[in-house]
Amino acid sequence: MALVLGASLSASGQLTTGIVEGILRDSQGRPVSGGSIAVTGGAGFSSTIHTDAEGKFSVILPYGNFRFSGVAVFVAPLQTSHVDLTESQPGAPVYPEAFSLAAALLSREPSSVTEPLDFTGLNDNRLAVESQRGISWTDTRYTLQGIDATDSYQPGLPMILPNVEAMQDIVVRSAFSQSPSDNSGTSVGLFLSEGDTAWHATLSSMNSGSALSSTNLPVADRGFLQQREYFNRLTRDGLDIGGPIGKRADIFASAWGQWSSQTEPLQAPGNNDRSRSLFANARGRVRITDKDQFEALYVGSRIDLSNGGTPAALEALTGNRMAPSFTLPGGFFSQPEVDHLDFVQAAWTHEFVDGVLQVRYGYSTAHLDSLLPSGQSSTELLTGAVTGAPPLGNFAIRTRQSIQSAWQPGIFSTGPIHHRITAGGGFTASSPRNRFSVPSSGDVITANGVPAFLLEFNAPADTTASIGTFSGYVADHVNLAYGLALDLGGLLDVSRGSVTGQSGNLIAWNSLSPRAGLAWNVPHSHGVVLLASYSRLYSPLAGRYLDFGNPAALSGSEYQWIAPGQPGPLLMRFGGAYSSISPSLRQPYSDRINVGAEVAVTRRTSAGIHLFRVDEKDRIAALDVGVPSQDYSPVSIVDPGPDGITGTFDDRQLTVYAQNPATLGQDRYLLTNPAGLRMQNTGFVADAKTQWRSLTLNASFVAEKSYGPTNPGNGLFANDPGVVGSLFLDPNTAINAANRSFVDRAYVGKIYGTYRLPWGGVELASVADYMDGLPFARELLVTGLPQGPFLVAATVRGSPEGGNRAEHVMNWNLGIRRAFKLRFGSITGRAQILNVANAAHKIQESDITSQAFNLRLPVALQSPREVSLGVIYTF
Repeated sequence: MALVLGASLSASGQLTTGIVEGILRDSQGRPVSGGSIAVTGGAGFSSTIHTDAEGKFSVILPYGNFRFSGVAVFVAPLQTSHVDLTESQPGAPVYPEAFSLAAALLSREPSSVTEPLDFTGLNDNRLAVESQRGISWTDTRYTLQGIDATDSYQPGLPMILPNVEAMQDIVVRSAFSQSPSDNSGTSVGLFLSEGDTAWHATLSSMNSGSALSSTNLPVADRGFLQQREYFNRLTRDGLDIGGPIGKRADIFASAWGQWSSQTEPLQAPGNNDRSRSLFANARGRVRITDKDQFEALYVGSRIDLSNGGTPAALEALTGNRMAPSFTLPGGFFSQPEVDHLDFVQAAWTHEFVDGVLQVRYGYSTAHLDSLLPSGQSSTELLTGAVTGAPPLGNFAIRTRQSIQSAWQPGIFSTGPIHHRITAGGGFTASSPRNRFSVPSSGDVITANGVPAFLLEFNAPADTTASIGTFSGYVADHVNLAYGLALDLGGLLDVSRGSVTGQSGNLIAWNSLSPRAGLAWNVPHSHGVVLLASYSRLYSPLAGRYLDFGNPAALSGSEYQWIAPGQPGPLLMRFGGAYSSISPSLRQPYSDRINVGAEVAVTRRTSAGIHLFRVDEKDRIAALDVGVPSQDYSPVSIVDPGPDGITGTFDDRQLTVYAQNPATLGQDRYLLTNPAGLRMQNTGFVADAKTQWRSLTLNASFVAEKSYGPTNPGNGLFANDPGVVGSLFLDPNTAINAANRSFVDRAYVGKIYGTYRLPWGGVELASVADYMDGLPFARELLVTGLPQGPFLVAATVRGSPEGGNRAEHVMNWNLGIRRAFKLRFGSITGRAQILNVANAAHKIQESDITSQAFNLRLPVALQSPREVSLGVIYTF
């Protein structure tokens, strides 16, 4: 599996095809004018291309492995590959990292940060989110073979758990490569492996366990941690097989499974999480004619968690202004979860003399089942810790049908100007469904251990939304004189959203997104290329928005706690039953500007830097029009400061707001675009790579800063500008709301590489990562006001602006492998040491004002050193 980072303007917007450009040279290294190149590939593909007067050639092909006059070339999807046919192409290295998509992005993609962090594989069984350059994780889009694989209810959440061993390529497109693309943000494209020209099979096994794990748990000041985190046992086994069927067809099939038992660090010793992950993949191709290829594929996965489940659409609960933020990692210990994620696709590709037409149909369904054990649920307001039953369960279903097409002709010229046009579009119909359940007695909210509220819900609540999207795009890669190239494009998006049981559309958006990019190969500069791009990207319509226009959506009422079974006065209500959508709701968008430079120092050494700015505008939030801000009165209270002790030097006055008692329970919400609600991200990305003999090395450094208001709380579904939560629902939610967001790590550095020893055929691989800590605000419990106890941000989020960050994170993984030739096939032994230094950085710290705050007690610790051993047999 290769990780391809889209960063140049030459990337194009097709579904799964790629471009190969290069030069054919003779034995003396001179370009061959008018030379013939035989191109062959899987499923009986065969073609001949010719070089121009300078020995150059260009061809558009479906992604995969091809041979150009006997030389192996991999056509990368959505990319332009440059080859010199006098050289052979190196094989893809294998890096020491966990086995998830999040792990690959976290380890090696320069600006990616994921949640949860997955350095050692203990989070391989989670659907993680990904962010680049500190931009909202809700702006990330996942695709499989060019078809959307993102949650239609909450964009940014993946609806695919890919087996990375079965993926031939992972293509990340952002910044400069967004100009010619059809995406609304960062794109993570997954591409399945293909059958080879000869039959091959691979049996793999990777194992670890308690005997191969270290401990890094501190002796004192453990905070919330009860035990060290490690695998009691882990085995990951798989079979890949593929090859030709006759002369015009081939097939690839893959079946993998991972079984594990691991400790739960927030629970007492003896409490473990058992999980099972199953993966099945199949892809077949048949070439009907010399120019027509049909393809069908299936990608499926299943996740079973005995504990630690997280209900889908949890933000429907956390979005109310008095809810805990559920910041503790690992889900709800008492909640099992079972997820089924299935994708089916079919495609037709027609190859012209110098172009490609592709039509692709996809159907996907995801069942996200978080089971709800019976019994009373009690949630602590300060920490989000749950005792008894979890507060929410959901049998969620996400279905999507999509038909997409792309047309990419060859290069044509208008005088001295050369054009490469890409055009396409399609229609997608998505249907997010939520079937919520809650404990029969509702949820008791405690504050500092004392019962404060009783939440009663309208559950079971069963809602289904429909989202239809038509999109069309066109992009033109223009080569001008003097090394100047332009990318010009536009994306038309027409989106409609409705809910079952209501007529008409609740939201109707039409948008036209312009994109432009420039690349200038500076003459006589020895390989310096200057880059610039501008894109206006519109956010997709989310099923979460439609909840505000659906009276059947999850709703609830919060009462003052009196005694079991005896709710007191009504204090607050929330949910779709008390909400509406503004008729003038506008589609959020971001203006993105990138400038940079790249330089080829030598043929094998290059470096680059780019500066970026992203302005998110027309952001969406809900306003409480039933209890507006004028129904609150300012009250000055004492903030005891980080020492948690009143009467000391760090005390200060903090203004909070008391609700008029006459308005309690009168809440009515309006989903709208509050005036001036924006977010800004700025920074730069620098990277360099080199190859010298048997050594390859890649390094990157990112500095990023985000600024803008987000929801109160320090969790994933709170401190992010793309999540609709409780921001602006009352004046207290706006206190210290503007600063760094959840995914903003300030500084991120990564370095990875491989080295083949000069003896023994041993290959070493290393990955090292650094990132600043998780930003958070110090939270203060406010009591004695009519609306009841609540938490308020006593500081801004993040440092050095006056807020806080958890401890920085440094992680180093080391791998070693060697292949041995056998009479039939080969066998490869492999070992990897994850977190070699056994670092114990506090990746999350307690955020509650108390006398222990300055101790910076850990809530989550970096996973300790782990060794995993494996064997791969190929025949």
